[in-house]
Amino acid sequence: MVLPAIALLVSPALADRGAGRFEGPDHTEVDLLRVAPDGPRIYVQAEYPDGSRGLFLVDTGANVSLLSESAAERLGLSIDAGFGSVVGLGGTARMDRAVVPSLRFGDVVVPEVEVAVGVPGMSPTAGAMELDGLLGNNVWSRFTLEIDYPADTLVLHRPGTVKIKRNAGPLVYDGSHVFAPVEVRTARAPDVTHAVVLRVDTGAGDLSLCGKVAEAFDAGWSEGLEPILGLGASETLPPFRNLQTTRHLELAEVRLAGKRIPDVTSARWMSFRGDAGCPDDMRGLAGHHLLSGHRVLFDYQGGHLQLSRSHRKARSLDGHAVVLAQEQATGGTPERALYRALLALQLDQLDLAEEELRIASEVDATRDEALVLLARVDRFRGRPVDALDRLLSLAPGQLVDHEEIVGTVNGLLFESRSDEALAVAREAVASRPEAGWAWVALADVLLVRGEVTEAEDAILQAVAMEGYPDAHLLRRARIALASGDRLASMAHVRRLLHLYPMGGEFLWFYAMLVEEVGESVDVAGQPPAEA
Repeated sequence: MVLPAIALLVSPALADRGAGRFEGPDHTEVDLLRVAPDGPRIYVQAEYPDGSRGLFLVDTGANVSLLSESAAERLGLSIDAGFGSVVGLGGTARMDRAVVPSLRFGDVVVPEVEVAVGVPGMSPTAGAMELDGLLGNNVWSRFTLEIDYPADTLVLHRPGTVKIKRNAGPLVYDGSHVFAPVEVRTARAPDVTHAVVLRVDTGAGDLSLCGKVAEAFDAGWSEGLEPILGLGASETLPPFRNLQTTRHLELAEVRLAGKRIPDVTSARWMSFRGDAGCPDDMRGLAGHHLLSGHRVLFDYQGGHLQLSRSHRKARSLDGHAVVLAQEQATGGTPERALYRALLALQLDQLDLAEEELRIASEVDATRDEALVLLARVDRFRGRPVDALDRLLSLAPGQLVDHEEIVGTVNGLLFESRSDEALAVAREAVASRPEAGWAWVALADVLLVRGEVTEAEDAILQAVAMEGYPDAHLLRRARIALASGDRLASMAHVRRLLHLYPMGGEFLWFYAMLVEEVGESVDVAGQPPAEA
């Protein structure tokens, strides 16, 4: 599972400019949107000067706001190239700078919002929703920020207009990030209780500790590999390139702003050997799981963090439904039909999705993707032949581009059309020779046709294209088994079990292999030594 973590550091000059300035009333409420009900991250829509809307992640862990290159181009912004650098959990990258003339939230207008443009590692979508970027503390520090998680409501207050309770916890805003003490008690005896000052980060998922900060809890941890994909990460490297060794500490209790936080049973410990992973100045992150379930007040100017019960009616806003309704209200142009279909698919509105996809398939710019999605709907609704017919209207290279080459080839094999499957796979390899999945599709066809040696050559070519020695292990195990090398097949599956110990299908496959071999191998999969 990919565990994205967002933490951003740029020059303080960019982060601080415009702090405290906005136009409008003392208070304004806006809706918080989620990718799914009870989703772990919160998003807000802002209105641009031209009246269009953009969707942004609410991120108190970032000291500056980010804007996608496509949004900057759409708004016609002037770009200062190579303005500085950005540091995140994914690494360091150069950044360009722009200024959005204004952003409107409800009745409040925030002028002159400086943004970093085109930072690697920022997703272009949230679910199926187009995501323009994230809004950090150079926006939120102008207000006393209220996030009512149970009510999916964000409230912007003029500083000094909100009554803060006496039992609120301390908060420090240094012009870039917000910090608060988090009290942590470990689960294993002898338990240890320690307070750590961490960044409070609505864009992060859970509780993370960095470097030597967690040494006080150096007991009761497990260690393993997981991908840490944060801002600054390369978009061209496969996920395994971002694997980091982390530890997870078992926790008995976590307290933030005087409140006991339920259901937080572990903390991720990164950079425990002092290696790369966390930026040098980061002690850790207190993320969404510590805040959700509360009405949270970030009093940037007064130095308070308050967690309390919500008094609003609970609700959970699926952003896809909100954005789809907005798209339909604009008149539903054919050029936006594909986007409406993607939103409808996310909401399981298949009839509407099919209708919009048929419209999109008549638009040159969206035809190919619309046909691919219609084929997936056909499969879901039990129409495999219709799905194949749609996909075969595309060139094999296009099937590779849309990640449908393996499904198409195997669909043909299921229909006993192996000659046609072989022709499609060979043309895919010819047109996209550097695409690993084209070689995988060819290997699948060759294996079914009994051409085992050629299938092995094709799958090894796919592994080479991936640049990952453990790629496609299950297929390699099947090919080894078909060649009669059961021990090699077992070796591949054992490697899979090492990488994915909870993989049920891998356990089943290995059990079948061991049962067939019987007593001719030992528990490590090796032939018994001769007496």
